[in-house]
Amino acid sequence: MPEKSTAQQSIFVDEFMFYFMRLRKCHCRHIVGRLKRKYPAVSPVLLAERLVNAQSLLSFTAGALSNMPAEILPGNRSMRLIGIAGGSVVLTRMHIELILKIALIFGYDIDAKERVPEIIAVIAATIPALLLSGGGRVRNDSGLYTLAGSGIGGAACAYILGRVAISYYHRD
Repeated sequence: MPEKSTAQQSIFVDEFMFYFMRLRKCHCRHIVGRLKRKYPAVSPVLLAERLVNAQSLLSFTAGALSNMPAEILPGNRSMRLIGIAGGSVVLTRMHIELILKIALIFGYDIDAKERVPEIIAVIAATIPALLLSGGGRVRNDSGLYTLAGSGIGGAACAYILGRVAISYYHRD
């Protein structure tokens, strides 16, 4: 059963997530509302699985694109770092929004302070997954392997986080 917490996230947390992560909770609410209107007879679990599948494809694309700057100017270390930094931020934000959408589907308040540790867990899972999946560049593998590895890492991270979130929020 979703919590009935009245404790809200601090203004600092909300502002930090908006300005540094560009997290848009209103977008999460809009997407979930649209899904519920479009598929009123579908169970919350199936709606959440639909989100996870769509997010996995999007995360594959974002993960692959995170290594694109290094492919444009091969051998330029700063371009690789720009790609990794940018990709980490984009993927992290996408994965945070995914778990918030899943929480909304199951009736949880995404403004509750209980979401903060969940968001921190997503950050802790996403950044290492992206760094590890882009390891081909460290081994001087072909750029194609690096792009594919980063894409697969992003997709796998989204899928795993999504499945864990469904289990977590559907626990009652």
